[in-house]
Amino acid sequence: MTLLIFIIAAVLIGYWLSRSKYQQSIDNTASQIATSSQSWTATVENWWKSSILKRTSTEQFTSWVSVDGQDLLPAEFNTWYNDLSESEKEDYSNQLQKNFNEKGLELKDLVQGKFQNQPARMQVYVEAIVVTSQEFRKTREVEEPKSIKKENSKPKTVEKKTAEKQTSRRRKANPDASEVTA
Repeated sequence: MTLLIFIIAAVLIGYWLSRSKYQQSIDNTASQIATSSQSWTATVENWWKSSILKRTSTEQFTSWVSVDGQDLLPAEFNTWYNDLSESEKEDYSNQLQKNFNEKGLELKDLVQGKFQNQPARMQVYVEAIVVTSQEFRKTREVEEPKSIKKENSKPKTVEKKTAEKQTSRRRKANPDASEVTA
């Protein structure tokens, strides 16, 4: 009986607090707790992905392009990147990493989400990605005709024609009596 009275009292106090002047401060506190737990969860998730899972840079970049970069990168880039084979994605990722290192930028910082609250820096990274993709495409276009020329310059083997059997000329001139039907 005492437990039932205690539960009813807790419900009534909760209802009274939700309708009273304390409602605004309770809502603010609840939203602060939710926001801090979301940021803490995101931090732990990024730490987990970067240190425990140890994905390759290509896998990290591919997942970033499909999730976070979807809204930042041009649609043309997204379709082009998704159409690449795994080896081409690896080549592009290596070239992108090399270009970023030459400019003093770190691709892993972008992939790990360190620039979420820095739109100007994020824009620099996005532009560098797009420029590198254009450079990568043009390089591939130049390399493809060279590989085609190498294939065409290989010496051709002479094809030998096999002898075809011909019917006997005698047979045509003098058909056997058994073949003639009257």
